Amino acid sequence: MKKSKRSSVAAYCFLSFFMAVGLAIIGYGLHNLYYANASLSWHTCEGTVTKSRVSSGGGRGRTRYSFFIRYDYTVAGEQHAGWRYSFGSDSDRIEGECRLSRARRLVAQYPVGSVIKVYYDPNAPKRSVIVPGQGRNTYHAIMFGGIFFLFALVFLICLCRSRSDVAG
Repeated sequence: MKKSKRSSVAAYCFLSFFMAVGLAIIGYGLHNLYYANASLSWHTCEGTVTKSRVSSGGGRGRTRYSFFIRYDYTVAGEQHAGWRYSFGSDSDRIEGECRLSRARRLVAQYPVGSVIKVYYDPNAPKRSVIVPGQGRNTYHAIMFGGIFFLFALVFLICLCRSRSDVAG
């Protein structure tokens, strides 16, 4: 196989991989969006906060702060544990030094031992959230995946056109 043909195959594979990753990210975002909207009509019960804390990590000169919550609740006599604050964010992730106050405010709002309202999926009671509806980041995955997919698609089209110009 010639070098140019091998590099074309590699480029097609690379761009196809990017497109597949973009579609997977879009799928994840649509999944979150679906459950964010569905959670508005879910059943509710009381739950008890078992963990509530601010955690931090760093990278690239920035400190990331995360609000982590865990809560227990009972549905039809069966005990469940939840951790989701809202859809669109697995645990309400907060970035930047100035946002530490928000993370601390959430910990103060949900102290360990407090009783909270839990929204749970009546078809799958293990799925729960304490703030129903769309979170701040609900659309981020859809937009990011779309950009990823479109970027690869544009380059794939350009590659196909350049190959047809060389062949013609």
